[in-house]
Amino acid sequence: MEVKEFGIKVVVLEPGMINTGFNAGVSQNFSYESKNGAYSHLVNGYIKAMENNPAPGSGPEVISRTVLKIINARNPKTRYLVGRGGKLLVGIRRIFGDKFFDRMMLMSMR
Repeated sequence: MEVKEFGIKVVVLEPGMINTGFNAGVSQNFSYESKNGAYSHLVNGYIKAMENNPAPGSGPEVISRTVLKIINARNPKTRYLVGRGGKLLVGIRRIFGDKFFDRMMLMSMR
């Protein structure tokens, strides 16, 4: 709102699960770096959660296509939910609230 008078349109792009190769890097690097750290239980839980979720995410091209769509739109929407599971995750957060969503995410990493 505060930048509207300058002709700047703010758009929020909320990605769901996107295949980026990030998980492979987490498994290889974070577990070594965080082996004895304060967050080791969360890192290990995250790695287990990703290994137990074989469903593929969307390809990264869905993000680039959406960014191109936003750039070319005369009047873009305020929010874009992109990728597998994006709408579901945002819906859960809206219905049940942030605290529930955060607990759910933490439980998935145990």
